[in-house]
Amino acid sequence: MTEPIRRKRWKFLFVVFLTMLALAGGAAFSQRTALQSWYYAYRLERAPETERQAWADKMVGMGEPAAPRLLGCFRKDDTGLCKIARIGLEKLLEEWGPKDERSKLLGDRFFEEHGSFSPVGQVAALQLLPDLLPAGGVEGEAKARIVVAAALKSHSSELRFQGIKLAARAELNLLPTLLPLLDDPEADVRGAAMLALGPIREGGAGAEKPLISDDDLLRFLHDPDPEVRRICEMSLRSRGLRERDVRLGKMLVNPDPMDRLQLLIDLPGEEEIGLARWLQRLSNDPDSAVRAGAARVAAERHVDFAERLEQMMREDPDSTVRKIAEHYRKLYR
Repeated sequence: MTEPIRRKRWKFLFVVFLTMLALAGGAAFSQRTALQSWYYAYRLERAPETERQAWADKMVGMGEPAAPRLLGCFRKDDTGLCKIARIGLEKLLEEWGPKDERSKLLGDRFFEEHGSFSPVGQVAALQLLPDLLPAGGVEGEAKARIVVAAALKSHSSELRFQGIKLAARAELNLLPTLLPLLDDPEADVRGAAMLALGPIREGGAGAEKPLISDDDLLRFLHDPDPEVRRICEMSLRSRGLRERDVRLGKMLVNPDPMDRLQLLIDLPGEEEIGLARWLQRLSNDPDSAVRAGAARVAAERHVDFAERLEQMMREDPDSTVRKIAEHYRKLYR
């Protein structure tokens, strides 16, 4: 082999060696990043509570490679771990902003993996969702709507509670689905649903009726939980009801018929239209004594009640009430 050929051969081999070395270095760097993120996640999961934040900060400092690891913490049945992971993801999303492609990719991954999250991870996921929505666009909103709707029907009261907070968001528009939760067995859930629905008197865009009327809200003034009762009263006041209206309304829906009979005595007499409205309700009371009392008060206070009295004469299930209604109907002739 001649010297020129030998030199070309060695030069070629040298170039191949450098290329392989560069590729190996790049692979090593890539593997180093993946290994480092795995190591931080491993330490974060196993560290004592007092040391977890330090490891979480190290992960967040890595930027994008940390996002899948932090999201993976939602699979663990560890409330503290899920909380720290959520805060870390919130920091990344804040740093990137909603227009950054990394934020959108994180949102896509979030929805892909949501089904694998533990119960406490799903709670953390719902808390993270508001930060993901701005980057997801219409498609992200549609996926979020499915996640929140499922949470509202969950057996977990904490998921239902967190879902209520999201259902009121304009981009999700899930307020109507909250109505059954006003009767939830858990007071916290009932209170959250009341807080979301109570102050809203309009039914929404294009709706002719409110989601829940003032009259339907009144029964929650007798809720077993004092906080739910307080929120209900606050909601009614925010709708423009006066203190007297709330007090009389509470008597109207009192489970004790004696309290409803007392209402017939306390009813205001200075506004005939308002009085007729109250008597109309009381004339449909489940207790026959209350219905009879409504007929008597209407006649005594000269309320325009003839049509309703005729209906009571024909249709009231109690024969005594029918006779009383007939008696007072004659006074209108």
